[in-house]
Amino acid sequence: MIIVGHRGNPFSELENSMAGFRSAIALGISRIECDIQATQDNLPIIMHDYDLGRTCPSNATISSQKAETLLEIRLNNGERLPSLQDVIQHVCPFIEVNLEIKPTKKPIVHAILDQVPPIEDRPFQIIFSSFEKSILSELREKAPAESIAFLADKDYNLSEVVRDMDTLNCGIFHPHVDLLCEDLTLQARSRDWQIIPFIGIDQETEHKKDIWQRLIQHKVDGFCTNFPQEYKNWLINEGIIT
Repeated sequence: MIIVGHRGNPFSELENSMAGFRSAIALGISRIECDIQATQDNLPIIMHDYDLGRTCPSNATISSQKAETLLEIRLNNGERLPSLQDVIQHVCPFIEVNLEIKPTKKPIVHAILDQVPPIEDRPFQIIFSSFEKSILSELREKAPAESIAFLADKDYNLSEVVRDMDTLNCGIFHPHVDLLCEDLTLQARSRDWQIIPFIGIDQETEHKKDIWQRLIQHKVDGFCTNFPQEYKNWLINEGIIT
């Protein structure tokens, strides 16, 4: 079971912060997920929202500011806003990383690939994911050896999933948990996909164990959770991992 810390360890440390990533590494989980956006001058920055207001004392938008300005802004935990280079240097040597690329009109794929080390020089795997098919298509074209994952929200239907996964030649599927069903599981197994669902940052706070039990029933390969420590302990108690 692949345990993925959604934006790090967001209910213990601030999401998408270096403190959150260090906390996830200390848990001994499989992987962390973080979000990438492009600044005005096309530097990849780690941030989920298009503006800073929820995790920083600023309402600036990522795409309207140059990197030099953004990197002077402090997160609500006092840390500097992290860049992709921070993650490459200080996180990737210690844990697998799923880089979720947010939709943008900027040439962010080129900027990201310029910063990541060659596959043979990475101590842990890097996975590139996105909801945006054009981003994944560009990644597949420019870096065919990279691992890519297709994200799909709960309004997708199964025929669209199969079509888009096949078109992208994608082996990892990140569906919203509400998309899980027996037909999806059967399609995934027949096509040798990994299924690693995700859930929103505020959607796992209630009925966590019911959600987790549903994942086991559908025999998923992993889960992108907001509670990695609690989920890991639950899996151990259930005898699913040791």
